[in-house]
Amino acid sequence: MAQKIITSLTLQSPTQTGKSPRDSVRSAIKNVKRGGMRAKDKMRLTKALESLPGALQYLRKPIVAIAEEDQDMLGTGDVDTTLLAKALEQQNAAQPSGFTTAQAQELEQWLRGISSSEDVWAAPVWFVLAFLAGHDMFGGEK
Repeated sequence: MAQKIITSLTLQSPTQTGKSPRDSVRSAIKNVKRGGMRAKDKMRLTKALESLPGALQYLRKPIVAIAEEDQDMLGTGDVDTTLLAKALEQQNAAQPSGFTTAQAQELEQWLRGISSSEDVWAAPVWFVLAFLAGHDMFGGEK
């Protein structure tokens, strides 16, 4: 599933979308002002993360950090993944090669076991799941 998400993303230049570069800058500024996830959805996410399996607890703070980002930007490459990348680097030293693929599968299984996991509150978790799958797929490169 994560591979489908990653391969379905396409980048378009402003000329392909019919917008000028200046429109893109305005749009980005407007999106930054929108802020993170609504309080109701963030509360639901935080509550769900309480049941995160032990091996995935290190993802809790990065997921919450992703929830603080503008949710409209999740698929654009403009989301700050620094905390997530640092958490993976720390785990990389203690885990076998390819551990993120297994953890992506475990995260997906956990998420699918929660009701309403397709709702807005789960978007940061799905984002992290795709990031984990892509980490091994692309050799941990940004």
